[in-house]
Amino acid sequence: MKEDEAAEFWLSTNGAEFTAGFGAGERSRAYLQSVQSELAKVICGDEKYTELRQSLVGYVKAGKYTAVAAIAAAIAPYVGFAASALVPAIALLLDWSAKIGVEAWCNMPPESAA
Repeated sequence: MKEDEAAEFWLSTNGAEFTAGFGAGERSRAYLQSVQSELAKVICGDEKYTELRQSLVGYVKAGKYTAVAAIAAAIAPYVGFAASALVPAIALLLDWSAKIGVEAWCNMPPESAA
């Protein structure tokens, strides 16, 4: 399973039985596209995330898990999803973007990057 497929699967999951659901259900693809779009803005230098990128320098030194959590928290209000539910998708997409390279990802046409 590719990283983007795993991220979509995670976002479509409703959670454990007999608990409050957290997934996007049928809208998982739309949420994934929204998360990918915001993540591209974080990585590719959108002004909206300038402070976040500056603060991530310190987080990266502290550990990648803290950076993933910070990105999820920053993106959550823009995609309408709980930050805690975004963490696995963000981690998978960051891994994916690291594999293809920041420059390659930031230079993709918008419909491919989001």
